[in-house]
Amino acid sequence: MMTVRRKPYSTDHNVLNVMESKKRPLSAYQIADALTRITHTQVYRALDRLILAGSVRKITSCNHFVTASAAHEIAMVCKRCGYCELRQNDAAFSALGTLCAAQGFTVREAFIEISAICSNCVEADGKLCSTTPNKTETISHD
Repeated sequence: MMTVRRKPYSTDHNVLNVMESKKRPLSAYQIADALTRITHTQVYRALDRLILAGSVRKITSCNHFVTASAAHEIAMVCKRCGYCELRQNDAAFSALGTLCAAQGFTVREAFIEISAICSNCVEADGKLCSTTPNKTETISHD
């Protein structure tokens, strides 16, 4: 039986299509499950290429991936249920730019991850978690 090799751009295109159709952060395994005859290893390779191309971002705290919709985004990730929401906030990134400029840096791209508790989990518990959310900033250099 002859093995047919896929072109990398074909796999990349398929991975990106799945991510855009789901409109939420996905793990490599979730992406592989949505595709036929593509392994999680192929998905990881495609994700690496898409990250380098600036089309995808990795949310490190939950090891999920999202499509990159803007140069400056904030990912808020619930520590309990894993729900993630992406937002742009010009004021936050303006302050970040001012801070970097004071140190002699120019921000080209920034992605901030905030570990928090979502409103659904707060409602389910009936109280706000007493732990202080961790904040991880990831700044990418071109």
